Amino acid sequence: MADTFIQRRISLRTNLLRGFIQRLTLRGPEPDPDESATQEHVPSPTAAGFPVCFAVDVSGSTEGCVLRMEQEAIIAISTALGKTTQYSMSRSSILPWYDKAYGRLPLKDVKDLISFGGTVPAAIFRDRKYRSYLQQAGLWVLITDGQIDQSDVRDFSNSILEAGVHGTACVIIAFGYQGWSPFQCNVSVGISVFAVAPHCLFLYHAIHENKTYVIQAKGCFQELLPDDKRFILFNESTRWDDLHSIRYDELARVQVPQPAKLSRDSVLLPNGKIFDMRTIYNNKVSNDDTLELLSDPASLDVILLAANTRGTGYLIEAWLEKIRKKHRLAASKSFDREEVIEREDIGCIGLLQLTTLIVYATNGADEDNFWDVLRSQCLSQDQALQDLKSSLCYRHQLNWNKFQFNMNARYQLLSKIQNQVDGALSTISHIESGMAAPSPALLTPMSSLPRNLEQNATSLHSIRPGSEHDWSSLSCSIGPSHTDRLGPFSTEPSPMIVGTYDEPSPQVDISTITFLPEFKTRDISGMSDYDMGHPPAYDKCLLCDRPGLIQTLLFRSRSTVQSTRGLPAPDSRSGHKFPLVLGNYAETDVIAPIITCDGCAFLFQQVKQLPNGGGSVAACLPLVPLKLIENRSKWVEVLSEVYEQL
Repeated sequence: MADTFIQRRISLRTNLLRGFIQRLTLRGPEPDPDESATQEHVPSPTAAGFPVCFAVDVSGSTEGCVLRMEQEAIIAISTALGKTTQYSMSRSSILPWYDKAYGRLPLKDVKDLISFGGTVPAAIFRDRKYRSYLQQAGLWVLITDGQIDQSDVRDFSNSILEAGVHGTACVIIAFGYQGWSPFQCNVSVGISVFAVAPHCLFLYHAIHENKTYVIQAKGCFQELLPDDKRFILFNESTRWDDLHSIRYDELARVQVPQPAKLSRDSVLLPNGKIFDMRTIYNNKVSNDDTLELLSDPASLDVILLAANTRGTGYLIEAWLEKIRKKHRLAASKSFDREEVIEREDIGCIGLLQLTTLIVYATNGADEDNFWDVLRSQCLSQDQALQDLKSSLCYRHQLNWNKFQFNMNARYQLLSKIQNQVDGALSTISHIESGMAAPSPALLTPMSSLPRNLEQNATSLHSIRPGSEHDWSSLSCSIGPSHTDRLGPFSTEPSPMIVGTYDEPSPQVDISTITFLPEFKTRDISGMSDYDMGHPPAYDKCLLCDRPGLIQTLLFRSRSTVQSTRGLPAPDSRSGHKFPLVLGNYAETDVIAPIITCDGCAFLFQQVKQLPNGGGSVAACLPLVPLKLIENRSKWVEVLSEVYEQL
């Protein structure tokens, strides 16, 4: 009895296959798509409409109800899309595949599909004609019930890239049985497409329930989802009720963009930018691009998933390790000469206050006595001058508070970069281990996979250093109810009222830093015995009257200098019994007879020409401990520049 049943089944399949081959023969040979492509340009959506390709899995496992449901899905989608002007159904195709390309069918012959063979999706692109149809399509629909191993995923991914269709929108429909959680679904066939397609809809059709669920959507297909379903966090607690279900005819609502023409190693990020993966492979990613990628979980998902599905995940890992090493070194230093925060005079108001004070104090002075007049007047008790000093002092405080604010932002940013990189590296390891049986969590790995980080369970707030209108503060909360995923450095309007800096931010200790870049007032490891015995020169500033500030030498430049007879020429070596006497000559007497705070010195450097014959300030040197190598090196550098200019 069993043998008779098997024989009948084999006979039926043989007859179906023979009939299918005969129909192909009667229709005559298929026109070569490559030839037709040369004769007919690909129409735009506003003209004849793009064709749609249905790449349908007809492997042996689809026999029976699965194949019938696949056919019904093709009919439902093609009927709905045919009612729009965006697509040309008459030029659309069914591309059946198993472990080989089956042979193109027009939509009207959808019922002629039969099942046999294995599941090798890369076979779609091994066929030259299939590749041509897909390259001309404005949308393709990948339909499958299969599962493949990691090597087949890699082959499929690279085949997509070689064919150049990774910029084309795609709908993926996986047929399967509804387990206790959608987390159990195997997305191995569709993951390669979802990784790179900028506009993609991943659907799961539950066979017994005959119900279609949205696993994930990105790009234009997100409009099919309600706000609270735009992003789903996948883990073992995810239930089918958490997912949004749709009908196939709803696809007609979506306005699908034209395919993006991308090079093999380029991907289109969710923010619309084309990113060349080779910049990561070759360690040529700019700092701005690095920050932008790390700030956007959706973009990181594309990068991580695209690399891992095509077998280049180890190159992404090497890039992230390099970033981690760099920022860990920067974060470990409380002062970093290479990444110093720019000092700023807010609105140039401090500069205006300083010049106003100088004009008032040096009225009637000339080039020969400018500095002496300024010094003597600043020692007076003139009430108008005292008011100008108070205003200047207040501006210094605001400038310093903003500088400290930016320092805090920088260290917060370094910390968040470190956390994000650590999370991405952890995610890569989970992707690699999960590729054997990929679940829907792999489609959004930066959010759904475990990362062993505190930020996975709490909100992150970030302030980015920069100009006032660039400051931002936002949260990065992850959960099923959120419409969008915001990265820890993404930009969003800050609730902070910018422009008020009366109270400094206390988070970062900047007591070792002056307002003149690259000088330190003491060893960052703490007060050493030498520091205790040789503290920096702190005193009341002569110009702004603020007490307890680091004192700073001003080096003046002169427009006219008389030549001193017998003075050694620059770059010459001459012996002298009394070298200190040389400092009194016009060429070398460049230290102004006034000492200010570092804040006033910073403003002096911004003035190109001081009023009332004051010339300009060529350089400033704070009186910091020269035992510290950084200070000594900077002093030598500044002095060399000053005397070379004279």
